[in-house]
Amino acid sequence: MTGKFSRPSMANIVGFSMLFLLALTTSGCQETNSNKLPVETGAGVEAENRPTLRWEAPATREDGSHLSAGDIKEYRVYYRLRHQDRFKTISRPVSEGTAFALKQFKPGAYEFSVSTIDSEGLESRRSDGVNVNLI
Repeated sequence: MTGKFSRPSMANIVGFSMLFLLALTTSGCQETNSNKLPVETGAGVEAENRPTLRWEAPATREDGSHLSAGDIKEYRVYYRLRHQDRFKTISRPVSEGTAFALKQFKPGAYEFSVSTIDSEGLESRRSDGVNVNLI
């Protein structure tokens, strides 16, 4: 599901390359970042002060061709507790923007990444992951 498609034309695949940024901002977490992604942390433990995952929409497909904002249908947030093998997903319509507050997550050590789904239903590769310890 992350980079392999059954359709023959690779030109239609949504792309991130290294232009896709995944960041984590603000409170209620301790962050570890083995992938050198930009991350900010702060203090606080209430659910309303939990961190927010933020990313930039990709402007190109994996083949380097232009990807307009109107071609993006949704984002898919992948997450797991780091001791688990399988990721779970949350679909985020484009209309909800490129930020996702982590209010619904219980305390634990998580890994997050994001992919883009285009208007044809093709999914990009996932972004590099970011590790977050929610407290």
